[in-house]
Amino acid sequence: YDHILIDGDLLKLEFVAYYILAGEVKAAASIGRDPVVAVVAELMNNNTMLSEQELQAEQKSGKITFRGKLQ
Repeated sequence: YDHILIDGDLLKLEFVAYYILAGEVKAAASIGRDPVVAVVAELMNNNTMLSEQELQAEQKSGKITFRGKLQ
């Protein structure tokens, strides 16, 4: 992986780690936010997973929702 994008709070053990290679999310892992990984798996399976840039844009807006798929 090129890098890992962290969304959440590492100290509180409530986060999602997105493993990114060449701008694409290749894997995700979470602690305390398990529903997110199920959404990521569905999006990856359907070839509709957000790119690194899309994830970062949603993160900057305050919350990653995967285009509204996760509330």
